[in-house]
Amino acid sequence: MALHTFTAIDQTDFVSKLLSHAVGEGWTLVCDNASEKVLKIPAVGYLALLIDGVNIEFQAFRLYDAGRAIGDQIGALPTPAGGLQLPRVPLHNQPFFVWLSVSERRLAGVCRVSNTYHSFYAGLLLPFAPTDQYPFPCYLGGSGDADVWSSTSQAVSAYPFYGGQLRPGRVCLPGGGWQQVSRADGGDSLDFHPSYINELAYVWPFDGGLANLGKTLGGEHVIYNAMIVSSTPSVGLAPDDGMWLGYLDGIFACSNVGASAESVITIDSIQYLLVPNVFRGSQYYAFRLN
Repeated sequence: MALHTFTAIDQTDFVSKLLSHAVGEGWTLVCDNASEKVLKIPAVGYLALLIDGVNIEFQAFRLYDAGRAIGDQIGALPTPAGGLQLPRVPLHNQPFFVWLSVSERRLAGVCRVSNTYHSFYAGLLLPFAPTDQYPFPCYLGGSGDADVWSSTSQAVSAYPFYGGQLRPGRVCLPGGGWQQVSRADGGDSLDFHPSYINELAYVWPFDGGLANLGKTLGGEHVIYNAMIVSSTPSVGLAPDDGMWLGYLDGIFACSNVGASAESVITIDSIQYLLVPNVFRGSQYYAFRLN
């Protein structure tokens, strides 16, 4: 895993630098036109960056056929599906700062645009099942329903938290279908009681447990791996009996008590950046830096 930090002059420069860093870490650019960039993920599959004005949308598929449109690729995330649109990260046509983490499995990053923090994760989980049982453990997530970087509605939210109603995070399940990853309500609190009666996946422990996370007796942070869990009540599973799919690589939960934007915590020589939930000054997740 490699970390790159840089200032993007604008959204076009951001895409150019992201592609350059990804290629430098072993990814392959297989399609490069004005509105579509397709990268081959070194581990497995393909990731597409779709340019929508100053914003970037994410698409993914296990196989790529240059003769097909992006949305027609086999196994691609369906859109619109039930009104859902592709996960998106809103950017700006003026300079902004970027933390970009690249591994052979995924791209993850944070874009600090003015006083907001727009996060994204595009690529593979660290799955709990072997490849023959879970061939494409892909997750795509951005800033929820944000149309522009300055959006402040409840549905504008970093992917580990709520994730939005129209553009939530999406996970590819072991059977090849895609599932929405979000809360079943439109609330905006760390301390809530989620309902698992819906066919949704969620991010543990961001599904209502974050407010209860504490620190050590010495006041030090404790981190918890962010995990994707598929809730499937239709087959009679209780809330905690869902399908635990895998870790979000390099993404963690921690106590939000006393947290502040861009502070760095160190645990066993590993550094983690505390990232706000877009514009909220009281909600944070931890982003691994090294």
